[in-house]
Amino acid sequence: MKKAAVKKGELVEDFHVAFSGVRLSKPLSRAELEELLSDKGEVAVQLVDARAVASQRHIVSAAEHAAHSFARGENIAAKLSLEFLLYLAADRQLRSAIEKVGIKEESLEVVAITLGRKKGEVVEALKELLAKLPGEENENLLEISEEKEKHLRKLFDIKEEELEAARKVHGEKALEHTILERIALFHIRK
Repeated sequence: MKKAAVKKGELVEDFHVAFSGVRLSKPLSRAELEELLSDKGEVAVQLVDARAVASQRHIVSAAEHAAHSFARGENIAAKLSLEFLLYLAADRQLRSAIEKVGIKEESLEVVAITLGRKKGEVVEALKELLAKLPGEENENLLEISEEKEKHLRKLFDIKEEELEAARKVHGEKALEHTILERIALFHIRK
């Protein structure tokens, strides 16, 4: 389980995100998903396709931007968990964001994420979520494999030329940085 505090901004203080990769032993049914994704008090809960997550920084950046959007009253979605999805996917349309980063009926590799203001509650909500998931934590799911790189490039429409240019500056972190740029651009354009 990883924990991170979102950088303090002028409107957001003490905002936290906790997350963990999970390899499921069986796919989740729609009913199971609906139960698992219900927010826990003031803590937002989300499950996403692990193939759609470039890194820990990808998660933290999306959480930071979603928190800032809510704090400024600039949010698109009514719920923090859904605003987070929009940022993770760098997509203005919720349906499209869910298609990009949401877990599918056959998904076996997911990332469990909780977000909120009180660190203890965020961590406890993640522990509760992990206990309910049929599977085991696997932090390797947050790393980029060759197959995952292809999937991420397709999801975020990253062309070879763009990635090559980013490699000159960011080396092996080029894909991650390009996705983080997509999130930043989404924030500016929304």
